[in-house]
Amino acid sequence: MNIEKSTFKILGLHCYSCVLEIEKAFKNIEGIQKIKVDFSTEEIHLEHDKDLISLETIDKKLQEMGYHLATFDESEVYLKKQKRTSVIVFILAVPLILGTLFGYFGFVFPHFDLLSFVLATGIFFFSKTLLLSGLKSLLRLKPNMDSLIFLGTSTAYFYSLIILILFYMGVTNNEFYYFETAGFILFFINLGKYFEALTKKRATFAVQKLMQLQPKTATKLDQGKEVNIPIEQIQVGDLLRIHPGEKIPIDGEVIEGTSFIDESMLTGESQPVSKESKSLVFAGTLNKEGALVIKATKVGKEMLLAQIIEIVSNALKFRAPIQDLADVISFYFVWIVLSIGVLSFVIWLFAGFPLYFAIKILVAVLIIACPCALGLATPIAVMVASQVSSSMGVLIKTGKSLELAKKLDTIVFDKTGTLTKGELKLVDVKMESDRYSKEELLTLAKAVEKNSEHPIKHALMDIEDKNLKVEQFLAKPGFGVEAIVESKKILIGNAKYLKEHQIEPKYDEYTLMAIDGTLVCAFVLEDTVREEAKEVVELLKKQKIDVVMLTGDKKKTAQKIADELNIQHVISDVLPQDKAKVIEDLKKGGRVVAMVGDGINDAPALATSDVGIAIGSGNDIALSTGDIILIKNQLKDVDLAIRLSKVTNTKIKQNLFWAFFYNTAGIPLAAGVFYPFLLNPVVASIAMAFSSICVVLNALLIRSKFRS
Repeated sequence: MNIEKSTFKILGLHCYSCVLEIEKAFKNIEGIQKIKVDFSTEEIHLEHDKDLISLETIDKKLQEMGYHLATFDESEVYLKKQKRTSVIVFILAVPLILGTLFGYFGFVFPHFDLLSFVLATGIFFFSKTLLLSGLKSLLRLKPNMDSLIFLGTSTAYFYSLIILILFYMGVTNNEFYYFETAGFILFFINLGKYFEALTKKRATFAVQKLMQLQPKTATKLDQGKEVNIPIEQIQVGDLLRIHPGEKIPIDGEVIEGTSFIDESMLTGESQPVSKESKSLVFAGTLNKEGALVIKATKVGKEMLLAQIIEIVSNALKFRAPIQDLADVISFYFVWIVLSIGVLSFVIWLFAGFPLYFAIKILVAVLIIACPCALGLATPIAVMVASQVSSSMGVLIKTGKSLELAKKLDTIVFDKTGTLTKGELKLVDVKMESDRYSKEELLTLAKAVEKNSEHPIKHALMDIEDKNLKVEQFLAKPGFGVEAIVESKKILIGNAKYLKEHQIEPKYDEYTLMAIDGTLVCAFVLEDTVREEAKEVVELLKKQKIDVVMLTGDKKKTAQKIADELNIQHVISDVLPQDKAKVIEDLKKGGRVVAMVGDGINDAPALATSDVGIAIGSGNDIALSTGDIILIKNQLKDVDLAIRLSKVTNTKIKQNLFWAFFYNTAGIPLAAGVFYPFLLNPVVASIAMAFSSICVVLNALLIRSKFRS
């Protein structure tokens, strides 16, 4: 199999029925592994076997259905074409509107019926793409929303044309024309589709902006010479020169030079970040001042920028459970509307009302019914929320986590590196043996710890390294480390670790050191609480969320931090591998749990929780871990993510309510159920366009709530 994954813009989508039609048509075609059409972004995501079916064949089949694969540049042309069509139709519609208005006040222009025919015909011609789409769907017996528009406007137009011909032949005196109705409807629908496309483009602007961050070329250092090359040719290990004012093309490590880098486009952090030798830099960020030489460490899909784009894009594919109901309704909706329209026409005709009245009812029913708003309700809100969050350094990897975050009643924080800075400091050494001086013990401890990941390593950074020979190094996560140094067997770890080696620990709360089976000292270490930690805990409590601190520390040490942060629930003395079980137990108790950790050591617990929130700087964060990623390493963003989830879910519910209410109320009104109160077909066309635009604009309001 030769599977290729690709994403294209798809032109010709007019409503959510189009999405369902395409996905159903390609579902059982050999070679198509997966096809997903996103109405909100007007994109098609394909997975196909190139040996069995080509992109050309896929595009040909789509064109037969009235659609077309396009590049992102072509979609810009399509938007301009839609704008041009709207302008032309507007120019033709204005005389229709003015003539009709004057007619209401008794000012009838000579031969306005003929002028209406000419203007309506022009509007029909320039709306041919929309109308042909509806006709083709009808001929395939798979009617969509364009079919309703085609039937409604064509019925009004051709009925009026027949009456016009008969009138001028002297066969009838009936002058009830619907040319202006057909023209108005197509004008408002074209205008509505243009504004809908414009607002959807605005909603997808953040992703497009991210895609444009990476420069097209880079300056490579090749044997001392500067060579300008396309970024596609950059390989891991290449040396690149970055001049002041240039964007960094790939992820890399600074080899030479110092500068300040603007990383706001990735993290939302407004202040430039200082960079020097061994600092990490990221693709798409801007070099503000000094020249740098960097070594490429990640290229292509491995770069932070590429992963952020993928995360944001994937989040847009989320479908809320209620959206599935909307899809089912949309699928059968067209047939139901056609039936209601025909039935209404027949009933009013048999009730003794004139033909023109029954046609007016039929046209109104066909035009008012559009489930486009149902199809947009969820994806447009998720899209805007994902882009708002990413602009502030909060990456929401899935729409599902966005939905679940609003239901959270328990948030579990890992202590070290999350509630605290994770920067242990050595504040005291309690001596337990007079065989060694304090300086000797610190030197031996430094030798053992310098190559480990043990927390005490960072507390010993300032101790001089005398390059002692270290042999048989062994680390046991959650317990400690051991090694042979200068023929001495050294153990450094917690009380449990020393007990395993039959050494009496004496202290429970400190990190202990033993040499040749004897306790020699205890290291008193302290961690600093994050400045914003207490405020975040209080913010979460105000949302009635239970805050839990989870740590491997002894109870006494853990309680000290908990008291400082006003956290009532503390689970201490937990090994890293047992944290996931703690989360599982909380979930079994009926809680909806989020785990907040560093994204690396807490991976199992993050994966077990309902919502895993990984916090860490862009330098070391593992984007594959957690459902929500806090790139800026700011604890306040936990509260931000939860508030964003609640606002987004509220918008989804509002959108779905509006869409259901619009169709539930609009169709009976159009069918004449509330006679003598009737819905004019022109008003129906305005309402149809307005419903979709309202849904999009309501979703865009999410931005205003988090603009500050």
